Amino acid sequence: MLAILFCIACSSEKKTSVSSQPSFHDTLIIGLLPTLDCLPFYVAREEGIFDSMRLQVRFVFAHSQMDIDEYLAKGYVEIGATDILRTIGMQYKKRNIRYLASSSREWEVYACRKYRISQPWQLGDRMLGSTRHSVPDFISDTLSQLVNQKKRQLLRPQINDVFLRMRMLDDGQLEAAILPVPLTLAMQAKKHTPIYNSSCTKGLAGFAVSTRQTSLTHIRQVVHAYNMAVNSLKKHPNRPLPQRFLRYLRTDSLPVSLLTGKHLSHLYIPDDHTIRQAHTWALRQKVAGNSYTTDTLLYSKTL
Repeated sequence: MLAILFCIACSSEKKTSVSSQPSFHDTLIIGLLPTLDCLPFYVAREEGIFDSMRLQVRFVFAHSQMDIDEYLAKGYVEIGATDILRTIGMQYKKRNIRYLASSSREWEVYACRKYRISQPWQLGDRMLGSTRHSVPDFISDTLSQLVNQKKRQLLRPQINDVFLRMRMLDDGQLEAAILPVPLTLAMQAKKHTPIYNSSCTKGLAGFAVSTRQTSLTHIRQVVHAYNMAVNSLKKHPNRPLPQRFLRYLRTDSLPVSLLTGKHLSHLYIPDDHTIRQAHTWALRQKVAGNSYTTDTLLYSKTL
């Protein structure tokens, strides 16, 4: 009997000592794309910002935004890089996804140097690599209007993998392609021609949340960690970037100038004008039907 009581006492003491220590939350899985606005997540982990919040994070990498959307809808990732247009389309299909916040993601249109294209309207009867029902598709619509003024048609093959899109442009299989910053640097280094930037899409791209198993408190902590990492990058722009991020971009260097000015910003809730713009486009392109409203678009109206 004494031996049994001694064992119980030891067991109770052990449990008390373990429970008194702060424990990490369950692991949050974040789906990332090879875009500059995903860099702060890498920095937040490397600098221990997530650890300071008792958050464990794991990254899932993809070359296609559509893959990230599927991961979100199925609950494989809690947070993923996407855009408002894709989120609207997924919600219309009753998928478990809500838009979290907009970022500073930028896209640029590059033309293959061998075709000597220098203006968007010269893309008439030419192939522009893009992704359907997304910000690149939105950009394609804008370019298509310019081409139509010349009574030509813009050909828009869907090539979801951004690295495949780069290779096809470089090999001359595409006359032009829509690519994210900083992958555009590789095209610039190879003397391909920039012909259009995505200033018209501000606020449309960012990150969404899976609504399957996600805590608002944890999500807000992730946003705070992201914003802290942005501040750190702007304060120390000359330090080496995380090697894992550079390997993901398939490069061993990145210009410091990308980290200054407009290229990185805090995450923010898109304004009503941006949401209406996305909704109007989604209805026009039949990404969503007339029954869809944006009432459920945002995960939260505050961060």
